[in-house]
Amino acid sequence: MQPRSGWGCTLAADPDDITMLQIIEALEGQLEISRCLLDSRRCHDRDPECAVHSAWAAGRDAAIMALKRTTLADALRREREIAAELV
Repeated sequence: MQPRSGWGCTLAADPDDITMLQIIEALEGQLEISRCLLDSRRCHDRDPECAVHSAWAAGRDAAIMALKRTTLADALRREREIAAELV
């Protein structure tokens, strides 16, 4: 994204080439989803000790992959579909 005078910004790439993960990370910094649902002091990816570690890790990875696969163009198309359904 390129800042512009006044409010907002212009896109530096085609919406088909910009992922939702890139947008989130451009606005908020690196996406960090908690490594552990129960106790992050004793649970981490190298030595899982948490009872729900594998399920949480799979869900976390799936969420990140979904954001990587979804482009800005995808989101805009879906927004238009939703708006059309409301009319």
